Amino acid sequence: LIRGGHRKAFLHNNRAIAQAYTALQLDKKKQPEQARQLYLRAKADYEKAQKMDTARRFYQNNLGNVLKNLGQYDEAITSYEMYLSKSALNNIGVLYAAQRKPDFARYYL
Repeated sequence: LIRGGHRKAFLHNNRAIAQAYTALQLDKKKQPEQARQLYLRAKADYEKAQKMDTARRFYQNNLGNVLKNLGQYDEAITSYEMYLSKSALNNIGVLYAAQRKPDFARYYL
């Protein structure tokens, strides 16, 4: 992290990961409003990380996960498409399947 010079971006990313994980736990405990607040904070942190470190696009996959959990499926797909890792491709396929778009889902899966 230090050699790469991207400490702050990684710290924002790591804090967002912790917030998103805590939000998932709150969702399971049927506390949707508290979860939503943490998802929104995580979203803001992922966006800050991406602005600080524009060369590394992998933050977009994490942001896509948060957007998916917020129910913002179109935005999630756009975020996943910005960094097409294997995980992002799979997530896009699952979202299209959930939206009953089997042709798109098959393509990505």
